[in-house]
Amino acid sequence: MDAFKVKKKKRYNLCFFLFIILIGLFCFAIYRYYLLKEENRILKEEISFKISIINDLKLTLQNEKKKYDTLKKEKEAVSKSIQASEIEDYIYSLKFDESLKKHIQNPKKETAQTIKKSETPKLAIILDDIAFFNEVKKIKSLPFKITPSFFPPSKRHPNTYKYTKDFKVYMIHLPMEAYHFARVESQTLETNDSLQTIEERIKKLKKLFPAAKYLNNHTGSKFTSNLKAMEKFLPVLKKYNLNFLDSRTSPNTKAQTAAKEFNMTLLSRDIFLDNIGDVSYIRHQLKEAVRISKKRGYAIAIGHPRKATFKALKSAKDILKGVEVVYINEI
Repeated sequence: MDAFKVKKKKRYNLCFFLFIILIGLFCFAIYRYYLLKEENRILKEEISFKISIINDLKLTLQNEKKKYDTLKKEKEAVSKSIQASEIEDYIYSLKFDESLKKHIQNPKKETAQTIKKSETPKLAIILDDIAFFNEVKKIKSLPFKITPSFFPPSKRHPNTYKYTKDFKVYMIHLPMEAYHFARVESQTLETNDSLQTIEERIKKLKKLFPAAKYLNNHTGSKFTSNLKAMEKFLPVLKKYNLNFLDSRTSPNTKAQTAAKEFNMTLLSRDIFLDNIGDVSYIRHQLKEAVRISKKRGYAIAIGHPRKATFKALKSAKDILKGVEVVYINEI
């Protein structure tokens, strides 16, 4: 009987022990379930948070792209407007006098040193209105020596003087008073500016562009046509070791007359390449520049950072045969 009770008690103890284990396993399962549920909730929150960050980044990128596209369009508009100013000033000035057409058809010998007949004719190609880094890159991609003429820095293009480090030879493109403006550049020199104002401007530009040896006018049909203004202007350039290249935006320019008074050698543009923004027209103008170069020994052509101009220059090897394309300081 005692053995039966002992056996029964052992069985009871075993059942109780198994029951406790089952309860423990059940509790652990419930704990594990809620633990996994919490981990899953946290994971979902992290994923949701990361998705929100990604969406924010996408939105930021979209906004930045819109800003970039807007800025790009604004720069292109500014560039076109700047180019329009110079070209419209040139066209407008032709209304006063048709003599520039005669100059283009029958170029006179300038006071610049004439190239010897035995030498290869030289052609200097200047690109005016350089204001932005993308224009610098395009110039560097051209297969010829191109002389860029940089705008002085302004709010619209504050970094122009920094871009000059990429060039052996460059020029300053100085805004000067015109008969007609499509868009007036800041700190444009005017005909009634005092000698002090002119000198302060040139002194500042020489500090910003220390390696510059040449300067040409942006617009400036009115300024260059005014002998008194040019008589104030040219001696200041001479003082700061700068040579003036007359862009000839006016057929009535007095630059040569004033230069002779001060015994200064002065270069002048022969051809505007792109007063019409068409590739075939620009190629025609390049041919005309080559003709002048071969006839006189050298020629100077001025263009602008226009899409058609870059396209025409990239494919101009056939036109430029027989002439040496040089920097302006090689004329």
